[in-house]
Amino acid sequence: MRWLSGVIAVVILGLALAGFGIAGVAGFTPTDFEFRTPRNTGQAVVAHLGSDLSNPFGRRRTDVISKVAPVFTARGDERARLLATAIESLSERLSMTPTDGFAWLGYAELLELRDGYGPGVDRALSLSYYTTPLEEFIMLDRIRFSLRLWDRISPELQRNARLEIEALAPWTGAEITQILADAALAAGPAQVALTAEEIKSVSEFSGRIFDHDIEVARSAPGKR
Repeated sequence: MRWLSGVIAVVILGLALAGFGIAGVAGFTPTDFEFRTPRNTGQAVVAHLGSDLSNPFGRRRTDVISKVAPVFTARGDERARLLATAIESLSERLSMTPTDGFAWLGYAELLELRDGYGPGVDRALSLSYYTTPLEEFIMLDRIRFSLRLWDRISPELQRNARLEIEALAPWTGAEITQILADAALAAGPAQVALTAEEIKSVSEFSGRIFDHDIEVARSAPGKR
């Protein structure tokens, strides 16, 4: 029966892609990938999770980053040009590999950057969760993006983000709680509270580390 499950999954994915009105994905328009710099801006995630090029997920993530990151350091006409190029590149990538959750996340963020939050962002983020669920090389990126848009994303996407926070809660090493603290703090007080709640529901120890990291981040120069 495994082959039947596979067929069903492909059919469901095909229907989801059809929702974009894409005969390849070319008609879809993406948005903002979360690339920032050290600690307070998220480079720790790129350095930690994007550095393992021996892992296929690490390679795929790094490849998407290389296509999308330049958009966020550019300004004006140059940004518009790079944005259009990144959209076209990810459209082609998704037309060939529609199960690439990293590319779907990049698409969702680029669309939100260009047009603001809308149904296209919601669908692309949903496909990112559907095609690459609970994968360590994408969870922190997806949590950061979801927390920033928390009041606008659907209840289902909120539930997915909560599940990923819970999945990461036991990981007290590799600056995981620090990265989650930075992401929650950047999103707002309500997101700090919900992230702490989800972490503590799994691990009180990780919750205490998270609280500490929040205080450290708040006391850093330039932070609230």
